[in-house]
Amino acid sequence: MNPAAATSPILAVSGLSFGFGGVAALSDVDLVVHPGECVGLIGPNGAGKSTLLNCVSRINQEQAGSIRVDGVDCAGRLPADMIALGVKRTFQNIETFSDMRVREVLQVGAHSLAGASMAAAVLGLRRVRLESARVDAEVERTAAALGLSQLLDTEVSGLPYGLQKKVDLARALVGGARLLLLDEPAAGLSEWEWKQMLAALLELRASGDMGILVIEHQLGFVRQLATRMYALDAGRIVAEGDPAAVLDDRRVVEAYIGTATSL
Repeated sequence: MNPAAATSPILAVSGLSFGFGGVAALSDVDLVVHPGECVGLIGPNGAGKSTLLNCVSRINQEQAGSIRVDGVDCAGRLPADMIALGVKRTFQNIETFSDMRVREVLQVGAHSLAGASMAAAVLGLRRVRLESARVDAEVERTAAALGLSQLLDTEVSGLPYGLQKKVDLARALVGGARLLLLDEPAAGLSEWEWKQMLAALLELRASGDMGILVIEHQLGFVRQLATRMYALDAGRIVAEGDPAAVLDDRRVVEAYIGTATSL
């Protein structure tokens, strides 16, 4: 038995359904993520994986079912509300931050730490100075944890793609995360780069009570990272459980390659 199963889930998705223009993208999906575990979410293109992450992070609003984070009902909440609950995510497309320095990208991620009003900022009040120092300290701490300290003043566009991905991970982690949503962290990486990313994520998985939900097509990567796994096909969960068992499940194999041979 997975020890995490004895704890209350960080994320509990129940009966989740969502569609676009009458086409069902997700149908009656149940999924949980417990503290200290990494849950893999796999499936062919168009299976509904990114739609599920978008529902959890409130980019999409579900049409049926419920999403709870640490027992809090997330119905009607906005993406900013989810950040306040400790839900952070990475994205497939990291070009948004390419013209910024690494330090600036992490400062964007740390914005939830700063609560001073605009008026206070303009007046340069002591609270603002203290919050700025707190953000700077958190940026430095997160950069050090991911081996990015020497790159803080480097423009993101000048970095190798693997390091750009790591910067995006740092952006999601700065300020702390309760639930980390990863959208294809190994996509586009060389073998050496994805091994570096895997090592960083395994360290995060082992570091505490954070839960991780990861979408990934690189099955060798997610097989090593995930402690449990769900497989989606056509918007429905077709298998769940131990990663090795899910990857060998006939329905999963057929959904990926159309024939019942081992992945």
